[in-house]
Amino acid sequence: MKLSLIRDLKSLRLVLKDPEAVGPDPAYWVFSEIGGLWNNITLIAPGNYNGEFPKTFGHYHETHVNEKIHVIEGKGVMLLQKRLVENGNPISEKIEEVICIKAKAGDEIIVPFEYGHSWYNTSDEPLILFDDWSAGHVPGDYKEIGRLQGMAYYITDNNGIDVLKNSNYTIVPQIKWLTVEEFSKRRLPK
Repeated sequence: MKLSLIRDLKSLRLVLKDPEAVGPDPAYWVFSEIGGLWNNITLIAPGNYNGEFPKTFGHYHETHVNEKIHVIEGKGVMLLQKRLVENGNPISEKIEEVICIKAKAGDEIIVPFEYGHSWYNTSDEPLILFDDWSAGHVPGDYKEIGRLQGMAYYITDNNGIDVLKNSNYTIVPQIKWLTVEEFSKRRLPK
């Protein structure tokens, strides 16, 4: 097993609702080459950034491969967003669908390849995740999320889980809140 990424607060500021926020630093760690059924472990710190829950940077996959994620410990919200496609090209500012899934230890989610995704730690303990992503990441996976200052919504703590639209997007539909079971019944792209 090797430590492959430490996402510090300075680099996470690109995607925070409040880029001047203070909070956990580092925000999360990714360990790769763990062996067995899983390729990576992600550990997201508890806390908050001026009301926004700690999160992963968010990214799209450049390849057409689905990703399986298993929650080991903690509770969180996975935010998924699908870009509108015009003339065969995804338009990052225009989102076709946004899905949020509340997950807890033992839950497993398969992320369809055309969805950008980010995890939020909504508990007072670390959120620890396994995933089977083996293709690695390239800077392009993160580019559009960084350019738009995060995903289409921010998940905030307003005496419970709340959401706030990211004004850098031009088309943002209402969030569909689904359970892990409801999401697992959706047909995956091939």
